[in-house]
Amino acid sequence: PIDLADNGALLSWAGNSYLETVATERTRDEDYAGGGLNIKYQVTDNLAVISDMSYSRTHRNQVDFASRLRSNTLFGPSGRVAYTFDQSSSDIPVVQFLNPIDLNDHDAFTGNAYARRALEDRVDEIAAARLDVVYDRTGFWEQLKVGARYSEHNRVTDLDNDNNLESIPTANTLAGNQNCRIDNVVSDWGEDSGTNISSWAQFDTRCLYAAFAGTEDLGPLSDARSASDLDIQENISAAYVMGSFRTELGGIPITGNLGVRYVKTDVTSQGWRGAYTLITTVDPLTQVPSYRLDPIAGSFDPLTIEHSYENVLPSLNFKAELRDNLFLRGAVYKAISRTNIEDLGAGRTLITDGDAATPEEALAGASGGNPRLEPLESTNFDLSLEYYPNPDTSFSFAVYDKTIKTAVGPAELSSLTETFVIDGISYTVPVAQETNSDEEAYLRGFEVAANKAFTNLPAPFDGLGVQASYTYADSDFEYDDPSAVDPANPLAQFTDPVSIPGLSKHVATFTGYYEKGPLSLRAVYKFRSGYFKPSGLTAIRTVEDAGYLDFSAYYSVTDNVQLKFQAINIGDEHQVMYRPVAGSLAESSYFGPSYFVGVRLRY
Repeated sequence: PIDLADNGALLSWAGNSYLETVATERTRDEDYAGGGLNIKYQVTDNLAVISDMSYSRTHRNQVDFASRLRSNTLFGPSGRVAYTFDQSSSDIPVVQFLNPIDLNDHDAFTGNAYARRALEDRVDEIAAARLDVVYDRTGFWEQLKVGARYSEHNRVTDLDNDNNLESIPTANTLAGNQNCRIDNVVSDWGEDSGTNISSWAQFDTRCLYAAFAGTEDLGPLSDARSASDLDIQENISAAYVMGSFRTELGGIPITGNLGVRYVKTDVTSQGWRGAYTLITTVDPLTQVPSYRLDPIAGSFDPLTIEHSYENVLPSLNFKAELRDNLFLRGAVYKAISRTNIEDLGAGRTLITDGDAATPEEALAGASGGNPRLEPLESTNFDLSLEYYPNPDTSFSFAVYDKTIKTAVGPAELSSLTETFVIDGISYTVPVAQETNSDEEAYLRGFEVAANKAFTNLPAPFDGLGVQASYTYADSDFEYDDPSAVDPANPLAQFTDPVSIPGLSKHVATFTGYYEKGPLSLRAVYKFRSGYFKPSGLTAIRTVEDAGYLDFSAYYSVTDNVQLKFQAINIGDEHQVMYRPVAGSLAESSYFGPSYFVGVRLRY
């Protein structure tokens, strides 16, 4: 039986399958080096020149070791098991087996082993410099500023460096099964999730990997190149002029600033695509030729894509002092929000037709990143009212209205094409990638906030305080599902679009704090409603509503030494993701609380 929700989510079904016990061990090393220099030269009492330079380099190296064992005939014919699968009312599905089996029986897992090693290496370098000239004066314009910015951001990644063994000798498989058995790693796995599964046969990951591979580490691939690799250079030049003003209107003091910023961005993205050769096959009976493109093992063609764009960003900010304790703030401005630099990859994975009627039809398409992506640009109107009934209390209410354009979404089929030359033949084919939308959309909402410090309480309780805020957001932006079962049946035809990535309609935060002398304590609970969390050009992925409780403590031993402690996710909340529609469970992540201790030294 199959049970479907109204939106098409598959809630329960019956079938038969192999069972697998898979373990993964991840090691991630990160090195960071950075520094900066700030120089201020006071030319006159009213004129100053300020310069700032900075550099940072981050290197992340991540290695995953994974090993698998599959069920054998102890569980059923050929190792397959009949089951029912129900995810209608639990965060981890309920699985019932037609014939009772013992999931903790290590002897039942001796089939179809593998040993896999995946490497991801990333180097990120950012160099930046700025120069500002500040002139203080009297009158309506009380300060004038002009300045320039320049930055270079380079991201180099080695991805899909997977050195895998998919066929393991039987002797190695059996030895690994016998020598690498362990008890369940997590004693309360799945607790409170609604599932009926709490334990199963488990094995030590690295022990099993070594048994299968015959070595502790196969190492990375000798040829690290792949279509997923990135080498992206993003250079940003900017200049601005801004004036700060002070005046009165109807007896109301008003301050603010007016300015404009010019930004130019140059992107150079380098990547790889696998090299191919055209193969012609002639049917011996009909003598009709067919064509296909075969990859050339170990051979890659380099790709370089360059793109430049400019933005002009004016802004006006003001504050009106309606009363001594009542302020009105407003802003009208243009802003940009850049896409993740890793979305700008130039690498291409080609999609071939293995039985084409003509050489030109042998290449059906390609997929990859888009170095031509430009930032989301918004025209913003913000207005807020702040009320301070006393020095320990504040209330605020803010509204905003944003018109957004050039938002990133999936490209419509065949709307973006590129040309590739293979064996002297030019192929112009559609490239599955994200692009900037031509349509405008709105983003509107409001925020309310309150803050209260209880300084009127007797010591030591006079350091207590609370803060609370709530934000509501709404947008008519639509992101269609970018995946397709086949070109004629894109999933977007069967699913509803989602909104701006990362946008929650409801966000609420409550903070309780204690700050007195050298001690600072803070507990924060944050709730956010569901939101869209993209994952490349795969089916739409959304995150369910969730709330998290965190705690932090800081103690200043001296002006230069501070002790700190942090506890993240004290309530042991988990994350549930659906794909491609709500109710269609994709992943439940239980990551538990995390604790950090540290010392901060200032020199």
